[in-house]
Amino acid sequence: VFRVARLFRITRIMQVVRLRMFSDLLMMIQGAMGSLRTLMWSVILIACPVYAMALFLRETLGSESNPGAGAAHFTHLGGSLFTVFRCLVASDCTTESGQPIFVLIAETYGWGYCVLYTFAYTCMTFGLFNVIV
Repeated sequence: VFRVARLFRITRIMQVVRLRMFSDLLMMIQGAMGSLRTLMWSVILIACPVYAMALFLRETLGSESNPGAGAAHFTHLGGSLFTVFRCLVASDCTTESGQPIFVLIAETYGWGYCVLYTFAYTCMTFGLFNVIV
């Protein structure tokens, strides 16, 4: 009995939604649902280089025990992913005290890490973000 009553309520709601004044709303909802596939691929396209760089930095800098040199952000994969995401996507690549992470890493571990960061940042900003947007 309750299922039939629910079915009647759903049917009435669908009749109200089919009114002309809701046609634009329905079109917007259909557009949002259609864009979910594109959004998923955009997330994957951003996540792949972020994950690759985070994994590389975790494996190379994660075992270093020099405090204050910026490597403390790469001791485990979760922290490394978050730091690389902040640096490449959100453009907030500083320590808690406001010092730039990759400048500290370059001073301690060599300029190769800055070249890697600059290359990744350039590819993400000019290549990937322009393709997505």
